[in-house]
Amino acid sequence: MTRFLAVLLLLSTPLLAEDNPVVSMETNFGTLKIELYMKDAPNTVTSFLTLCDRKFYDGLKFHRIIKKFMAQGGDPQQTGGKELEYKLPAELNARKHVKGTLSMARTFEPNSGGSQFFLCFTDVPMLDNAYTVFGQVTEGLDVLTKIEAEAATARDGMPPLVEVKIVTAKVVSKPEKLPELVTIKPEEIPFIGVIPSPKQTTDGLTIGQLHPEGGGKASGLQPGDIINKVGDVAVKSLADYAKALLPVRPGKAVTFTVMRKGAETKVEVTPGSMGK
Repeated sequence: MTRFLAVLLLLSTPLLAEDNPVVSMETNFGTLKIELYMKDAPNTVTSFLTLCDRKFYDGLKFHRIIKKFMAQGGDPQQTGGKELEYKLPAELNARKHVKGTLSMARTFEPNSGGSQFFLCFTDVPMLDNAYTVFGQVTEGLDVLTKIEAEAATARDGMPPLVEVKIVTAKVVSKPEKLPELVTIKPEEIPFIGVIPSPKQTTDGLTIGQLHPEGGGKASGLQPGDIINKVGDVAVKSLADYAKALLPVRPGKAVTFTVMRKGAETKVEVTPGSMGK
């Protein structure tokens, strides 16, 4: 927990270099030059740079590529189901998800990022301030356009039409010294298992699915429930939901206020642990 809270200190620490780090990501479709936002997401950038220096990404495929959305990669098993032995605290910021944005992939539990990332093909405003934006493609947007045109699928859950591989991801520039990396053990991350519907309403955030092993299912939450509040935080969007979950801890109950069949219902949810 001490290491988790240390990220707050890290965010207020003066940066060691004024210029943003840069990574060159060579793919079999062409090369992307990516500027990393050290000021907005110092811990996520530190992790990404460290993995690039270790050649962690070299040879990995983009396992999830969806039209009018994004290309996701960084999974060592290249299926979307494998991650690092540690997780990263969310660093939600004001950066927008636009074409060429580099953002941290995660589950619907905010502090669950690791090695996986995604690159946006277009503006995705519903993800703003709900996922950690930590970079932007400054050269090679045409490469992203080509990847979408030739490899993207029409819907999620389908393999890319053609293979898109990271040949190598090289650090072009970075600070002489990086901040100490702040990580979280999976067992310290709450597992509520609530998967919001992508169709948002003005009334709140609709529950699309519930993971069978999450605290939400055990509590009696139901698909179709409209989340109005988590604790004292009003929920109108994915960003609201992400912020509401940041202080939640495994084993400590939190109150979900939901609308069900036109009536307000309060449900006590006790999160499990992602490290189960």
